[in-house]
Amino acid sequence: MQPRFNAFTAAVKGSSSWSRTARPTLRTRISQFVCRTCQQKFSTSPSLRLFGRGVAKPVERDRKYKSRLLIYDAGDARTTWISFWKALALLQCGTTAVFAVPPLWKNENQPDPNLRKAQAILVGILGTIPTLTLAYFTAPFVHQVFLQIPEHARRNRKDLMRFANMLTTKPVDTANTKLEFVTLRIFPFRKYTSAFLHELRALPPRKMRLANIELPKNNAWVKRQREKGLFKRIYEIISEPRFKFYVKEGKLYTMKTGVPGVWEEVARRIQEQTQTELDVTGQMKTGVKKPVIVRRPAPPVIIRERVKRQTSRASGR
Repeated sequence: MQPRFNAFTAAVKGSSSWSRTARPTLRTRISQFVCRTCQQKFSTSPSLRLFGRGVAKPVERDRKYKSRLLIYDAGDARTTWISFWKALALLQCGTTAVFAVPPLWKNENQPDPNLRKAQAILVGILGTIPTLTLAYFTAPFVHQVFLQIPEHARRNRKDLMRFANMLTTKPVDTANTKLEFVTLRIFPFRKYTSAFLHELRALPPRKMRLANIELPKNNAWVKRQREKGLFKRIYEIISEPRFKFYVKEGKLYTMKTGVPGVWEEVARRIQEQTQTELDVTGQMKTGVKKPVIVRRPAPPVIIRERVKRQTSRASGR
């Protein structure tokens, strides 16, 4: 048996010459059908790993910021506190609907069936008030704000701030700048709402108003809504659309992002375009007219003539 094993070993060693020449061709063919990410992460071959690393995007190494840049963060503590109360209100609503409404609906101590059903419905409606109230008051709360920045603004801090300053100095060049607001749904899941910067308007402070930024429903939005079908509108209502946002002012919320000053430029741009729209609207309502100078009539001139007093003396008698 020993000579047979020796022969088999020699045959295996002798086949290494042709196997080496065939490996590069086989690896090249395999690399054509495997994506670069998989080659880099899941490949067990050292050569394929080097190939995946070598073809990695060199542009990403030169970029300091992501294209979806975080410019505002309200903080996890504040968001967790609001989420806790929203979840607690939902728990209270569910408990009322499951454990309070059915016993009242089937209450045998109440002989009048109409009164019994009315009590059950009333308790069910009262149980939804905390959930609806919190959903209304916390709907504008913004957890995070993301800004889509171009490639030339991703290199360093200086290029980023130059782009942020262009939002106010050259708004025409940044007409396609997009913002993404992260809010909370009725159940404390995150809701993402995208809007262009030129579409946003600032809301003046008012009593019982909890939002300071608005996405107005202009004529273009109304036209798009009319073109949609009934089921599409119902789906959008269920998905809880957001048109008002509350972004708290303060450097604390922009320092967390690592790029302070960017949100301040965005907010200044929103304020300026809101003021411009108000000025244009006021001119359209009143009309642009030249100021009329009203001249008061001059008072009448009274000419007083001096009348000499003449006295006549009687001549001699």
